[in-house]
Amino acid sequence: MASDYIPRNAAKFDLFVQNLLGDVKNMQSNSKPWAIIPQEPIDYMYRLHAVFSQALLRAKNTPAPAYTKERNRTQAELTKAIRAFLNQFMRFEPVTDLDRDKMWIPSRTPFIIDFEENERGQTVWVALCWQNGRSIRGKWSAFKSTIVP
Repeated sequence: MASDYIPRNAAKFDLFVQNLLGDVKNMQSNSKPWAIIPQEPIDYMYRLHAVFSQALLRAKNTPAPAYTKERNRTQAELTKAIRAFLNQFMRFEPVTDLDRDKMWIPSRTPFIIDFEENERGQTVWVALCWQNGRSIRGKWSAFKSTIVP
């Protein structure tokens, strides 16, 4: 099963949303290019988070099926709003990969190659190919080489 950057566990989800909204607010106030991102979807996420937080507290204090169902419903609604916001505003300029990394939002797939000490100074050749979640591959890149440091 593919992993998701948005946690399913309600408590972890709550912390994720708090951090996300805090980061967005900080970047909006500290970066002029971020000012072009409209406030309405951010305010909407804040309102949904307030409703979710109340549902989370009720479900935690009184573990009744109705409260758990409400918490799950509000979590799903907020998750949908977050995905829409991230897809609309966080994938493009003025948001950078560094901004996304600070907010723990995936921006690229890291691939690290480890070499042994005795391989230093040798040439390594690489070609890259993207593969989506359904295992469909894209075109291969041109071969590139570098010296192992």
